Amino acid sequence: MPTAPVAYFSMEIALSDDVPTFSGGLGVLAGDHLRAAADAGLPLVGVTLVYHLGFFRQEIDETGRQIEHSVDWRPADHLEPLDARVEVVIGGRNVRVGVWRRVIRGEGGSSVPVYFLDTRLEENDPDARAITDQLYAALKLIDRGTLSASQRGSMHGEIGQTQFLPKTMLEYGAGNLESAAGALNSTANFLKAHGWRAGAGYQPGEPNFAAIEAWNAATVYQQAIALMGKQIDGGGAAAAR
Repeated sequence: MPTAPVAYFSMEIALSDDVPTFSGGLGVLAGDHLRAAADAGLPLVGVTLVYHLGFFRQEIDETGRQIEHSVDWRPADHLEPLDARVEVVIGGRNVRVGVWRRVIRGEGGSSVPVYFLDTRLEENDPDARAITDQLYAALKLIDRGTLSASQRGSMHGEIGQTQFLPKTMLEYGAGNLESAAGALNSTANFLKAHGWRAGAGYQPGEPNFAAIEAWNAATVYQQAIALMGKQIDGGGAAAAR
């Protein structure tokens, strides 16, 4: 039996349903390994990532299409925050990484700690804070064959003509986002899910402008979309069909 701690790394570890950082097989297997190690008194340490948006829940809409929704949960309600910080270089910039802990108790009284790494820290810029939220979504897209492991996004990780981040692409993407059909269908999925109403206006202060605001937090971007749409269809009250 090893005496020095052994680190067990996994992209997902299933500990309980109230910690939605796993999707199925891999996470359940990892959790079982760590629980078995705790029962056997083995000196294992689990290391994974915390996903603030959680793994998505799924539903089937009236057309039979599978829709995926992010699960918003609070790690502080289920994990112990630690003061430890490390700094790593990602994409040529320094990123601070924090950590949460949850301890698995074995049948014989032994324990295995599981550490959840987290970049959503105040000292990080907004893009760095989203790394642990978006990384798993990107890996799921690669697993589906939607993305290539060698594919590069734009400066902030946006993909395709829609400029979706991986999590948004996972939820609303339809086909190839570099094609006109894929971009339009994905855009329609996003707008519908964010309350777009056919026939309603989309200029600032009008009902559909909220869907544009959900698309991008930059005011100049929101206003540019509304202005270009108005110029294309000749009036802000016309809605996309």
